[in-house]
Amino acid sequence: MKSCPAINSVRAAGAAGPLAGIRIVLGLMLLWSFFDKLLGLGLATPAGYGWIDGCSPSYAYMMGLN
Repeated sequence: MKSCPAINSVRAAGAAGPLAGIRIVLGLMLLWSFFDKLLGLGLATPAGYGWIDGCSPSYAYMMGLN
């Protein structure tokens, strides 16, 4: 298997750890936004307006397009 010079340069520069950390943080942010829309945790979606409560997460956005 051939090695990719770009991957080797990232590892050589010691950036693999910080890049992995950024990837984990971004993943957690996306997971949080999903659970906020699912359960209506109160950050971007008010309590009682989650998918689980029967509300559509895109309803307000779609109504604003008129």
